Formats: sequence, C-alpha cells, structure tokens
Amino acid sequence: MTRVTRAYVYSAFLFPVLISTMSALVSSVSVSAQTITGTEDPVPSLDPTNQLATSTSELVNCNEFQSVVTLNESPLVTLEFVVNVPNTNSNYEFTEEELSAGGVMSALLSYDGEGYVSLASSIDGFMPNAEAIMCLPGGDVPVSKYLLGERSLDSQVAARPVEDSAQTLLNTDIIQTTGKTKCLFRKLLNEDGEIPINASDYNTFIWAVGASNSLSYHLARGSVSIPFEPCTPQGVGKVLALTQGGAYDQYWKAHGILMALAWGFFAPVAIASAICRRLIPGEGVWFKIHRAANVMSCVLTIAGFGLAVAAYNAAGIPHFGASHQRIGIVIFVIVLLQILNGMLRPHIPKPASDDVGKTAHSDEEGGEEFSNEKNPIRAPELNFSLRRSRAHTPNTEKTRSRFSWEIVHRSIGLALLGMGLYNGYTGLVLYAARTGNASDYANVW
Repeated sequence: MTRVTRAYVYSAFLFPVLISTMSALVSSVSVSAQTITGTEDPVPSLDPTNQLATSTSELVNCNEFQSVVTLNESPLVTLEFVVNVPNTNSNYEFTEEELSAGGVMSALLSYDGEGYVSLASSIDGFMPNAEAIMCLPGGDVPVSKYLLGERSLDSQVAARPVEDSAQTLLNTDIIQTTGKTKCLFRKLLNEDGEIPINASDYNTFIWAVGASNSLSYHLARGSVSIPFEPCTPQGVGKVLALTQGGAYDQYWKAHGILMALAWGFFAPVAIASAICRRLIPGEGVWFKIHRAANVMSCVLTIAGFGLAVAAYNAAGIPHFGASHQRIGIVIFVIVLLQILNGMLRPHIPKPASDDVGKTAHSDEEGGEEFSNEKNPIRAPELNFSLRRSRAHTPNTEKTRSRFSWEIVHRSIGLALLGMGLYNGYTGLVLYAARTGNASDYANVW
C-alpha cells in the first residue's frame, strides 16, 4: 500500500468518525428540569407582618411567594419568589421606586445549614462579572450587593461590595436558627449599570452557600436558569427551571474523561513507544503501538472537543472565552494536522545492497515500503540520533526530507503532549469553579 493510498484510507476512517461524533453529540445534549410549584400551593412569607402580607381572598395574593425551586438537594437550598410588574391588576402596591424600575422581585433564599447564602445574576452562568446579593449573618451590612470577579487557581474569589449609591435592595432581613439560614430581600428589576431581570422570560442565576457566616470558599454552588412570570390575580402557571450546573455536569465529566484518556494515557503511550522502540521486541511492533495510540488519542480528542462544543451551544455560553478553551481549539486543529502529517511521511530509503531486488527489508515504521530515490541527499555528518535508521544496517541513510520531517513531527508531538497535560489541569480547575467542588483532582493531575 503506497503512502498516498494509506492517507486516503486513514482519512476515510477519521473524517466520518468526526462528522458522526459531532452530529450525535449535538443531538444528544439535553437539559434536566425541575418543576417549580405554581399558585396551587403558595408558600407563606418569612414575616407577614412587615414583609409580604397573607390573604384569605379567592384571588391570588401577589404579596405572597408564588413559586419555589429547589436549587440543591444536599445541602437543601431553595428559592421562593414572586415577580410583580405594573398593569397586571394584582393587589400588590408599588412604590414609586418600583414603578420606575418596571417592577420588583421578592425572594426568600433558604439554606439547611449555618453559613452565608448568595444569589447572583449572571449572563453566562459563571462568576466573573456576576452581580450577587450576599447574605452574611452578623456582617456590618448583612444583605448587600457585590460584584464578582475572576477566581484564582487557589480558589480565592474576588468579590467586592458595590458603591453605596447602588445598594438599592429593599426589605432585607436574615434569620439564622439552629441548622437553618434564611435571607429575605426585594430586588428592582431594572437598574442602571446592572444586569436586568426579565419578568417574562428566563433569567440565569448562580447561587452559593458557605460553611461559615463570613465570605469564603463556598460549600455548595450551582447555576440555574429560571423562567419568570408576573403575578396576576389568576396566579402564575407551572414552569420549568433549567439547572445548568447539575444538567451539564455530566457533559463536563464526559469531556474530562475523554480528554484525560487521550492526553493522560494514549498520547504518552504513543510517544513512549517511539522513544523506547529498541526495548520493544518484534519487527515494527513499536510502530503499530505508536500508530494505534495516536489514532485513539485523535478520536478521543475529536469526541471530547465535540462534546464540549455541544454543551456550550445548548447552554448558550460564549465559546473560547478563556485560555482553556483557546488552547483546546489549538490542540484540536494541530492534532488533525499531525495525523495527516504522519500519513504522508517520507519513507526511509532502501538500504545499500548489491542486489536490492533479492534483499527483503522493512522500514523503520514496520511497513514494507521504501523510498524509490536512488540518490538520496544524506543528512549532515552530525552525531545526531535522527540521521541514521536504528532498525537498519549502517548503510541505510535517511533523506534530508525524512530527517527534517522527523524533527518537526517529534517536536509537534511533544508540544501537543505538553499543551494537553496543561489543559487537563486548567480543565479540572475550571470544572471545580463551575460545579463548586474543591480542585483536589487538579492537584492529583
């Protein structure tokens, strides 16, 4: 089989795998849902006397919480809320400030534990640039607005209170009893310089709870997209909240497993088989291992890349916004080029022999073909291991094209391995930031 034919065969194998994998992954992405209870079972307010009043009327009382969503099962974290906007004929009495803001969201964040609780509006479901409502029991200002920034690799969160003029939360309160923490607040829907809250569509929030009352690394965290509906005398319908943190967690795990196998196992095996070829018995066995491991690394990289892209598409998160994603696309492209480069490699020339036709040899890669160049250009007489084939007689010299190709091929392979291992570490740190888990796996990696 000539090298061109071999390239066609490999291409015919790889590219259908790429296309079918991407199609299957995009079609398979789904999002789990949690049902938010509607007006059939309204939740009483935290303090009816000075917060949200109760009502015995048959019509829905829009001063009560109308919906509740479970943000986390263990520890249990729930969000109860009602959204009121003008011109709905509800019994809610607006202040001038609430009218000018287009409405208000009243919420109760409950946590089965003693520690801080937080709810933040986010455009993409991540912490950077999210606008948080921090509930810190015992703090100087127990309930206030914070702006979240990037988190460092040592899990320290950059969070700072917003200016006093932007501290516009209404009717705030915190109640902490044995094993329970509750935070009550009202948030204006539209404020200058802040992420608006859509009263009639999905809104993305991230939530967090801590193991202590002071602001520190969170005990649990998640991201959720909640569809809001204004309260009316007829109530609100049952809706579905899309839990991004939990729903996409399985895809991030699968992406990580595939990439860990590709760059933590198969890529090192491929490189080790080439470096240690003299230690591997059998004619061309090392090359068969090298080729198989590289193919597996390529296929797993394609599948892992497609899985991440499909999950980002479904979540509506912008692509390639951080170094991990940008390095990932570079690895993906170079891997495909490296595989193609390996298929089209120049072969070792035939060994010098008085009767070439009667001498049977196999090339360094374990195949049965040699270059037909009768007068190969010999590499410079340097003491360099690439110049002469290790699997042949001393008369077998490499052409300059083969010599140059090996340098490029091996350099790219080592660079890819380095980028793959580094991206594995940053991916685990990113996974910890996205799911709220500690980054112990990153340290192990």
